[in-house]
Amino acid sequence: MLATLARGTWALALGALVVPHTAIAQEAESPTIYAIVDCMKSTSPNWESVETEIWQPVHEEMVQRGLKMNWTLYSVAYGDRSECDYYTVNFFAGLEQLNGTTTMEELFAAVHPDVSFDDVWDKTYAARTAVRTERWAMVAGLDFVDHEYLIVSLMQADNGPEYEAMERDMWHPVAQALVDAGHLVGWGVWALESPGGTNMDYNYAAVNAVNTIAPIPWEATLAAVHPDRDAEELGSYTADMRTMVRGETWSRVATTTMQ
Repeated sequence: MLATLARGTWALALGALVVPHTAIAQEAESPTIYAIVDCMKSTSPNWESVETEIWQPVHEEMVQRGLKMNWTLYSVAYGDRSECDYYTVNFFAGLEQLNGTTTMEELFAAVHPDVSFDDVWDKTYAARTAVRTERWAMVAGLDFVDHEYLIVSLMQADNGPEYEAMERDMWHPVAQALVDAGHLVGWGVWALESPGGTNMDYNYAAVNAVNTIAPIPWEATLAAVHPDRDAEELGSYTADMRTMVRGETWSRVATTTMQ
């Protein structure tokens, strides 16, 4: 992408985000896609096995019951790991799924009938610290397929409606062209719904799903998709619309099927 844009580093989610063979694309008549993103700091070397061996089957049960769309675990491949070295991302289709009332104890008992729920919680808490939870809503996106990495960019936009319109009108077709050319396998823009307030330095996230860490030709693709518009002016307009706060690259560790 244009050097002045500093795009391509977020995810959610928020994202997109991000599941195998999925159709996480925001359609006008479809329910809003929500991503619940949990920042985790591991405190034990067996944290991944706790998630994949104990909790992933429980999340899979939720997907099969139609209680969520997907769950995915990511590790931070490139970025500051001092606060969060793992993220879990849960996707929900609409408020009905998001506000489901099925208890975790019931789901756990169905999947692990011979395992103590309290003992597993103790083991889980001993393996990681839950740092924070964020709720994101998709405002624009393309389908995601199997991917190895998420490139997540956290941004601050003062004029949300105008910024969202810019992403849909200008960058959505560019992302589609990059997917068609094989540079991306998914793309999405997400609005942070909670937490909020003046202590939050970002309110949007742009997420790119890729299979390899390689340069993405944003600038050339922008010029090809919008040949009647000046690429530098579009880049300056984008830079004026939002401030790039932080970027990270996440590596996918495990995921459920897609509902």
